[in-house]
Amino acid sequence: MAGPLLPRADAGREVPEEPLRDELFLDKRTRQAVQAVNPIARAMSESEWDLSRRDLLWMVAGVAGANFLGAAAWGGLELMVKSSGGAVWHKSVCRFCGTGCGIQVAMNGGRITDVRGDELAHNKGVICVKGSMVRALPYVKGRLLTPKIRKNGQMVDASWDEAMSLVAETFKRTIAESGRDAVAFYGSGQLFTEESYTANKLFKAGIGTNNVDGNPRLCMASAASGYTSVYGKDEPPGSYEDADYATFFFIMGANPFECHPPIFERIRRRRADNPSVRIVCVDPRRTLTAERSDVHLAPVPGTDLLLLNSMA
Repeated sequence: MAGPLLPRADAGREVPEEPLRDELFLDKRTRQAVQAVNPIARAMSESEWDLSRRDLLWMVAGVAGANFLGAAAWGGLELMVKSSGGAVWHKSVCRFCGTGCGIQVAMNGGRITDVRGDELAHNKGVICVKGSMVRALPYVKGRLLTPKIRKNGQMVDASWDEAMSLVAETFKRTIAESGRDAVAFYGSGQLFTEESYTANKLFKAGIGTNNVDGNPRLCMASAASGYTSVYGKDEPPGSYEDADYATFFFIMGANPFECHPPIFERIRRRRADNPSVRIVCVDPRRTLTAERSDVHLAPVPGTDLLLLNSMA
């Protein structure tokens, strides 16, 4: 049906006006965005992109339906996972990395049934995928379940009493033959403070040797030297709680989003609570941490010292 008659100056005569079309014309970027989330739209040819409102409503309904099916599938998976009902929860610490997240371990029938973050620890209940898989570690195929000692050139199972007796006897014989400094203790950064303290007491005060070392000397020697020259002590003078009050985060030589997720999650929460917070990441690579920072400085490898000197 023709529309109302309007005069046209160029023709000098009355002509029918084009009817108003109830259509939505999408630009190229919008078309690509819709195609990315809707397979129906993706299948449409370029010539069919004059969409009516009805077409658009059908597309939106399709997306909503897909989202509903996805949520239903997730809910079904949750129901399939065994609950930790009736389990006894124990406090523990995740040792996958140096973050030291507090976790709670559910035990039921002598087996670990679940692991969750400890709300009272510094990670505030947040654990990463590595921490969530702690429950699987005791049941990994090939894991040692008993001590082993070498007999006739072969490693065989032994009881704890038998293994510790062998260690003590070997220490005693070696010290008697070659002196106290013939033995040494090599520890790890994974030791609890109490464990490290006990080992130092045993070797320094008990046996009487200073041969106590650990892998932290190798991995932290440069850091400890830098801390001492900058802060006056060989460790960072701060705590995780400082992140809740900081307004600027300078991340260099680290990728916490992937390596220490609970720490970066705490930084992100701080920025969410205070929009003025800024995160700067220095890394020659475009890491996931860099992508989520406000500023990414990507120096040429080997020039990071020039960057630090320019800031000093």
